Amino acid sequence: MRTRPIGLAAGVVLAFLAWTGNGCSSGGGDGPAPAVCEGAPDPGTAGPGDVEGWFPLAPGWSWGYRIAGQPVTRPADLRIEVGGARSYRGFAATELRELDPTTGAELPGATALVASAPAGVVELGDGTATDPTPSTYDLRYPVTVGGAWPERCTGLDYGEDLDGDGKHERLDLALDGQVLGLEDVTVPAGTFAGTAHVRLSLTLTLYPTAPGYAPVTATAWQDTWYARGVGIVRRSDGGELSAPTTYELVGWSSPAGGGGLAELTRLVVPPPSSDPYVSPWRVVPARGGSSRAMVLEVAWRDGPVRLVGRFVDGGAAGAPFEVVPQWTADTNLPWHMATQVAPGPDRHLVAFATVPAQPASTAEIRAARVTADGVALDGPTGILVAQCARWTGYAVAASRAGDGSLVAWGCDDPVPGVYAAAVGADGAVGAPSFLGDGPVQFVQAAGRGAEHLVVWGRGSSAGTEVVGVRVSAAGASLDAAPVRLVADQDYKFPGDLACGDAACLLSWRRATMPYGSYELAAVRLPAGALAERAAARLAGPIDFETDPLALPVGDAFAFVWGDPPIYPVPWGEPGPAVRLAWAGADLGLSPPDGIPVLYHWDFYDALGSAALLSAGAADAWVAYEWIPAYAELDAVHWIR
Repeated sequence: MRTRPIGLAAGVVLAFLAWTGNGCSSGGGDGPAPAVCEGAPDPGTAGPGDVEGWFPLAPGWSWGYRIAGQPVTRPADLRIEVGGARSYRGFAATELRELDPTTGAELPGATALVASAPAGVVELGDGTATDPTPSTYDLRYPVTVGGAWPERCTGLDYGEDLDGDGKHERLDLALDGQVLGLEDVTVPAGTFAGTAHVRLSLTLTLYPTAPGYAPVTATAWQDTWYARGVGIVRRSDGGELSAPTTYELVGWSSPAGGGGLAELTRLVVPPPSSDPYVSPWRVVPARGGSSRAMVLEVAWRDGPVRLVGRFVDGGAAGAPFEVVPQWTADTNLPWHMATQVAPGPDRHLVAFATVPAQPASTAEIRAARVTADGVALDGPTGILVAQCARWTGYAVAASRAGDGSLVAWGCDDPVPGVYAAAVGADGAVGAPSFLGDGPVQFVQAAGRGAEHLVVWGRGSSAGTEVVGVRVSAAGASLDAAPVRLVADQDYKFPGDLACGDAACLLSWRRATMPYGSYELAAVRLPAGALAERAAARLAGPIDFETDPLALPVGDAFAFVWGDPPIYPVPWGEPGPAVRLAWAGADLGLSPPDGIPVLYHWDFYDALGSAALLSAGAADAWVAYEWIPAYAELDAVHWIR
C-alpha cells in the first residue's frame, strides 16, 4: 500500500527497457550516491509537528486495508503496523511493516521507514544502505488547503545497471505535493469528515549510461486521504503503464482504541482429512458468566466420532481438548441441534444426544463437564442424563444458573413433550421432570439469576406456539403450566435464547414476503413472571448461514445476522454482508441497518457460516468459516 510514485515511475522505466529487449543486471557501479535535492526534507527544518494527529506513528498502531475494484477474497487484503524506531538520515524514523492480515506474516520487502518530523511526514525508503530513493515529504505541516511543496533532484544514482554496461543509471526526479482540499470520505471502516486530500505528482527521467540510448521519462501520481486521529483512510496510485490501485481502510486499532475491522485472526485449521463440504464447528458465545467463547468441533475422519473443544479468548484460540472422546452418532444425526453448551465462569457443561445400538428413533441424553482449563471430567462418553425411547426434533438444551446446570430435551415417550434434569457441579444428575407437552420443534434454555428458563416451540409446520417455564435449581418447574410467550403463531425456525442480568432475548427466524425470504424476530423477556408478548422484527431479509446468536451487553443485546444471497455477486464488489448490531431495551437497533463486518465474496463464495464470539458495548469478535480449499475458522474484531 505504501508504493510510492517514484516506485511506480521506475516500474514504467523498467517496462520500457524490457520492451526494447535490454536485460537488467544488479552488478556494476559503486552503489547509490547520497541524494542531495532541492526541497528535500531536512531534519533541521522547523514546523509545528503533527499536532492534529494526521498520521499517528506511535507503537501499538495498526491499520487494515482492502483493495477496491478487485474480487473481494478476504475481509482485508493488507495489514500495516507500526514497528520499531531508529535513526536514519538524521530523522527519528519509524518502521511500517506490511503483513498478511490473517496470519500476521511479514510480506517480503514490505518494510519502510517513515518519520513524523516537525515539518511533515517524511518517506525514507526501505532503510537499507543500498536504497537510492531520496527522502520525500508525503504531507507538510501545518495542513492547509492549497499548501504545496516541490522537490527537484538531478543526477541521482538509480542503484542498478539497467542497460548492461556495468554502470548504474542516473535519473532526475521532479516531485510536486499539494493539499487539494478537506473532504468527507466513506470507506468500509466508516465515514470520515474533513480528511486531507493530498496529491503527489512525479516525473522521473532516467539517463542510460550505455551509448545509443535516449533518456526515458515516466510519470506517476498518488492521491492520499488522511483523517485526523486515524491516519490514511484511502490511497490511490497509478502511472503511465500501471493501472490505478485504490486501498480503502477497513479498520484500525491503537492503544487508546480503534474502529472498524481492527484485527483478523485464524482460530482453527482442521487437518486435510476433514470433509471440505461439512461445517464442523459450533460456536458457543462468551455468556453465562464466562469471559471466553468456546468452539465445539466434530471429528470423525481419523478415528471414532468425537467432540473436540477449545476456548477462545478474544481472537486467540487455545489448545484443543476432547470433550467426548467417543460419541455414538450416525450420519442422520444433525449434530448442531444435538449438542448445546451451558457456559460458566469455572466450567462448561456440554449436553448432547447419542444414538446407541438400540431400536430406531431412540436416543440417550448425555452431558460432559469441562473445566476452565480444558479438562474433561466425565470419561469417554460423558454422564447419562436420561434415555428417550422416541426422541423428537433432535432437541436438546443446556443452561447454567448459580452453581448448577440443567439439561432439557424433547421426547415422545412416555408422554410427548419437554423434560429436564438438574446436573450438579459434582456431576450428580437429578431425576427427570416433565415440563410440558409437545409436539416439540425446538428447545432452548438459559440461566436467569438463580433459576433456569426453558423455552420450546410446539405445533405443526403451519405454525409454532412458543411456550416456556421457569425451572428451579433442583430441576422442578416453577410454573403450574407452560406460559405462552409469543403472540404471533407463524412458523418459527429454531432460534436462540440469551439471558443477561436485566432480561432475556428470545430470537428466531420466520418466513416473510416475498416468498422464500426470512427475517429475524424476537421478544424481550424481563425478570419476573413469564407473559405473552408481541414479536418485534429485528432485521430482514436475512440468510440461513449466519447463526444469529445474541450476547447480553448491559441492558442491550449484541447479535449478528446475514443478508440474503445474491446470485451472481457483481464482479469486484462485496456481496451480501454479515451485519452486527445492538438491540436496546425497546428492541430498537443501533445502528438501524447494522454494521457490515464481513461479506460473502463473489465467484466461489468462500465465506461459510458466521457467529458471534464475544461482545461489549463498543466492540465485538465475530467468527466466520473461510473455505479456500478446506474449511478453517477465522475471526474478526470490529470496533464501533
